[in-house]
Amino acid sequence: MKKFSNKIIICVVITLTVTVAGGFAYLGANGDKQNNDALGKSQENIIGEVRFIRLKGCPEDAYKEIGAEIVNPNYFMCRSYLTDGEFVYYHGLRVVYSPIIEIQPLTPSFIATSSPDIKDDKLMGATIIKGADTETFEIIYFDDTLPAAQQNHTFTYARDKDTLYWEGKKFDGVDPDTFAILGRGFVKDKTAVYFQWQKLEGSDPGTFEFLWSGFARDKNFVYRNNPRPEIFEGVDPATFEKIDDNYLKDKNAVYYRQEKIEGSDPATFYFLSMEGYIGKDPGARVYAADWNAVYYNGKAIAGADPETFEFLSNGWSKDKNAIYRYDGTRIYGIDPATIEILPYGYVKDKNGVYHNDGDNKIQGADPRTFEALANGYVKDRNFVWFASYGYEGEGALSLQKLNNADSTSFEVIERQYARDNKAVYCSGKIMDGFDWGNVVMLKNNYLRDKNLVFFGCDKVDGADAGSFEVLDYSYSKDKNSVYYLGKKIDGADVESFKNLTCSYSKDKNNVYKTVGKGSGMTILKFDNFDAGTFRVIANCNPSDKNGVYTNSGEKIESADPETFKFVGGSYSKDAYRAYWKTIPIDGVDVATFKFLSGEFAKDKNTTYYKGEVYDDELKEILRNTDDNIEFMISPTLPPDGIIHDLEAIVPAPTPIYPIGL
Repeated sequence: MKKFSNKIIICVVITLTVTVAGGFAYLGANGDKQNNDALGKSQENIIGEVRFIRLKGCPEDAYKEIGAEIVNPNYFMCRSYLTDGEFVYYHGLRVVYSPIIEIQPLTPSFIATSSPDIKDDKLMGATIIKGADTETFEIIYFDDTLPAAQQNHTFTYARDKDTLYWEGKKFDGVDPDTFAILGRGFVKDKTAVYFQWQKLEGSDPGTFEFLWSGFARDKNFVYRNNPRPEIFEGVDPATFEKIDDNYLKDKNAVYYRQEKIEGSDPATFYFLSMEGYIGKDPGARVYAADWNAVYYNGKAIAGADPETFEFLSNGWSKDKNAIYRYDGTRIYGIDPATIEILPYGYVKDKNGVYHNDGDNKIQGADPRTFEALANGYVKDRNFVWFASYGYEGEGALSLQKLNNADSTSFEVIERQYARDNKAVYCSGKIMDGFDWGNVVMLKNNYLRDKNLVFFGCDKVDGADAGSFEVLDYSYSKDKNSVYYLGKKIDGADVESFKNLTCSYSKDKNNVYKTVGKGSGMTILKFDNFDAGTFRVIANCNPSDKNGVYTNSGEKIESADPETFKFVGGSYSKDAYRAYWKTIPIDGVDVATFKFLSGEFAKDKNTTYYKGEVYDDELKEILRNTDDNIEFMISPTLPPDGIIHDLEAIVPAPTPIYPIGL
C-alpha cells in the first residue's frame, strides 16, 4: 500500500477576515449584565456528552448528528465552539498568510482542525481553549442591526469572565472595559489598535480610521498592507490622500504603487492626456508630469521637457529635444521636427526609415517613397522587404529584403500572399511555379492552382491538384494519398480513411492519433488496435472488440466496451464493474457507484479512496504518512456537501477581503 499524508495543500491565498463597521463594547467581569439576546449570549445545544455552543443566527440543522459530516458547507462556522462541561474547544476558521495553506483533512467527526498551540501536525482534535471558564464563556458579536455584509460571520472573538480570545487563543494585554471590534481584523482598546492579536505600536485608537482598501491612518502614522499592516514610513498622515489606484501623495511627495517618486512635486502633479495612445483609452493614466519632470508609470523619463512634451500617434511622443516610444524610452537619432508615424511600428524622418519601434534604421530605404503595406510587407521605389513574425537578437523583428522582387508591380493579395510581375510570394518566400491566375483558396490554410497544392507556404509534394480536397482538422486527400498538415500519411487508405474524435482517425487497416502542438504536431500510427471495430467512447477512451483502453494505450482489464462510461476523476464503470484507472475495484455495487471528489468515490455500502475501501486501516495510514493531498471525507457526506475550497464555507453574503486593511 502506498502511503499518503494527511494534509490538504490549496495553492491560493484566502484570508478569512470580514469588513465591518462599528464596534462591540466588552463588559468586564463585574460590569452590569445585559439581556442575553442583546449581547448575543451563547446558548448550548446539548447532543450527548459534548455540546455545541450555539451561535446566534445559526439554524437547528447546523447542529444535527454530532458524529456526521456537515451536509451544508454554510454551517461549518456554526460548529466553531464546543464544550464538554470541563473544557471549551475552538473548531472555527483560522487566518493564514502563506501562499500554501495547510489544514487538517475533514474527518467523519466534528474534531478536524489542528491546534495552533500544539505543533504536532498529526493532531486530529479540536483546539482546547486553555483556561476558558465554561460557565461564563460567550461569543462576541457585532451589532445585528448592521447590514449583513458588515456583521461578524467568522465568530473568531470570544470571552469569559477573565479573558478575551481570538481564534481560540488568549488575547492578552487588552483592556476588557474599552475593547471594541473595528472590523477587517482590527480591534482596539483605550491604549492601542491591534490587528488580530498583534499590537500596532504607536497607534492612536482615538483617531484611527480606515481609508480605502489596504490603508488606514491615525494622527501618528499611515498604515498599509504588506501583506500584514505596517507603518508606511515617511508619509504625513494629515495630508495623505489617494490620487488614483496607482498614485498617492502627501504634502512632501507623490508615490507610485507605494514607492516614493524622488524629486516629485505634489503641488504641481497632473496626468497627461493620452489621446492617440495605442492600446489605451484616451486619458489612461500611465503618463504624468509636474514642474520638474515627465513620468511613465511612476518613473521619470530622463531628459523629457514637461512644457513641450506632447503625444503623437500609435504610442509615440516627443518634446523639443527628442522622440519617445510608447513605454517612455528615449529614441536617439530621429529628428523630432520631421518625424512621421507609420503603421506597424515604422517611423520615418527627413533622414531615413526606422523599424522595431525606432531602434533600427532600414538601410537603403527612401523615406520619401517608403510605405508600409500589410501582412509584413513594406516597400519604397527601389526595394521590397518582408518583416518576419519570428524574432532575432533581443526581440528585434527580422526584416528581410526580397532581392528579386519588382517594387513597381509588387502588391499584397491576401493574408501572407503577395505578387509582382514575376512571382507569387508567401511570407516573403517565392512559391515556385504557382499560378495565381488560377488559384483556388481552400480551407485550413490549403490552396491550389491547376497543377500544384500548397499548405501555407509549403508545397504538398506529390499531391494531385485535380482530385485534392480538404477534410476536417487539417486532414486532406487526393485520389492517391491522405495528408495531415500538408504531409503524406504513409500507408493510409484513401477510400476508408475518416477522422474520429479526440485526435483519433482510422482507415480499414490502421488507427492514427495526432500529438503535439502548433507547428510541432505530428501523427502516430497504432498497431495494437483492431481498426475495423475501433471507436472512441466515454472521456476519449479508445476501444475495439478486444477491450477498452486509457488515452495512453493501457488496456483496462475486463472492461465492457458496450457499457463502459467515465464517472469522474480517475474512476469509470461498465455494467459489471467499476475501475480506478485501469484497476477493477473489488466488491463494488455498480448501480450506486458514483464519483465524489479528488480520488474519492462511493456506492451504497462504502467509500473508496484510490479504488480501495476507505476503512479504519486506510484512515490510519493516511493520518500517519506525508504524501496525501486529498480531502478525507465520510460515507455519510453526499457529493454536494463536499467543501471544495475555503471560500465556500463562508456564509453568504459575507465577503472575503485581503488580509488586514
